[in-house]
Amino acid sequence: MIVPALLLLNQLDVASGVRPVFPYFSPAASQEAAEEHAYTKYEKYPPYCSTPDEMETRAVPPLGDIGGVSSQLVHVTALIRHGARTPFAGAPSYQCWEGYWEDEETGVWDCDLKTYISPPAVTKEKGQAADGEGVLDEDPDFLFEKRYDALLVSPGKTGNNLNGTCQMGQLLTRGYDQELKNGLHLRQAYFYDGKTTDAHAASDARMRLWDLSNEGIGGRRAGSGPTIGDPAKRIYQEPNLRYRADDEQRTLMSGQILLRGVFEPELETTEDDEAAVIRLHTADSHFDILEINRYICPRANDLHDEAYASDEYKNWVDNSVEIQTVKTFLKDELGLDEMP
Repeated sequence: MIVPALLLLNQLDVASGVRPVFPYFSPAASQEAAEEHAYTKYEKYPPYCSTPDEMETRAVPPLGDIGGVSSQLVHVTALIRHGARTPFAGAPSYQCWEGYWEDEETGVWDCDLKTYISPPAVTKEKGQAADGEGVLDEDPDFLFEKRYDALLVSPGKTGNNLNGTCQMGQLLTRGYDQELKNGLHLRQAYFYDGKTTDAHAASDARMRLWDLSNEGIGGRRAGSGPTIGDPAKRIYQEPNLRYRADDEQRTLMSGQILLRGVFEPELETTEDDEAAVIRLHTADSHFDILEINRYICPRANDLHDEAYASDEYKNWVDNSVEIQTVKTFLKDELGLDEMP
């Protein structure tokens, strides 16, 4: 039996890079300055904001004592959310506070983090499948940089929903950093390279999904038990990895950057003439099921209303430490009595 090792589900194309699946970016000087002070405007931020200092405190916890029972990790399913993003709508539907879109500081959203897309490279020699139908899979050949700047109406302002070069709801540089760190957390938890410290979960042999210290077995564990993935494939290729996401820019890129954090050393060791390709599985957003879909399940509307009207939910709102922390931040730092 072949067991897929890592399944990544990313709910709600690629950032700049040498290889289309290995995203990185070089922000302009103005954005570098803005991001350098991104978390210094306020004295303290709620944990929900996932500042760099907060991200450093997080990790996949080690496996505890299970009473001497023999165990071994054979599969990981990781469900993630996108990183920090721009507003998902413009005026007037998205209004944090009165005058939000008229304020020079909050009313124009410019982004230097771009999306890159690539058509598959198809040659005459390899273009057709053996049966004469369809197109064979080929490595990407070149990239297109996608910019939201076609509706420039005045210097520094566009006709887009967010008045600048940002796409609605797109990933921000802060979100990029958050997801890269999340990927490193996963690698430290499930990848063993012989240098892993006791602070990382993978120092426990039971937690090692991949043992990279044994090159003779291609990172797979030796011994009996189910075959983990396909030893003939790279560890970031199917069936060793399955990547599923909804079709939103912020979620697609969040998953890509997280996977960079997980597989960066392996992606860097591909041959110079070979593009590292990770397959992404998605669907039409109207029919997708990665989040509650009221179109395909109208009953979800009733369940939503029942849940929000329940005593259990109301008690949770009144007693949640996280919610109270955010409310205090909104009142003390932003002068808001209620959440927008």
